[in-house]
Amino acid sequence: MSGYVVALIEIHDAEEYRIYLDGLAPILARHGGQMLAVDPRIETIDGEWDATRMVIMKFPSAEAARG
Repeated sequence: MSGYVVALIEIHDAEEYRIYLDGLAPILARHGGQMLAVDPRIETIDGEWDATRMVIMKFPSAEAARG
C-alpha cells in the first residue's frame, strides 16, 4: 500500500528554500517517492494556517515514506 506525506511549509527565504529543494530530489528518488502536488495558493477554509505552501508526496509504502 502506498504511503503519503503532506508537508505544510512556510517559506521565509526563497534562496535557502531552493537549496533545500535541490537536496530533496535525490532523497525523494532514493526512496521511490514522487511529488503529487505543490500548491503555493493555500486557501484556509476554517481555523488558522500560517503555511505558505502545501506539498503532497507519494511513496511505494509507509515504510519508504518514513525513510
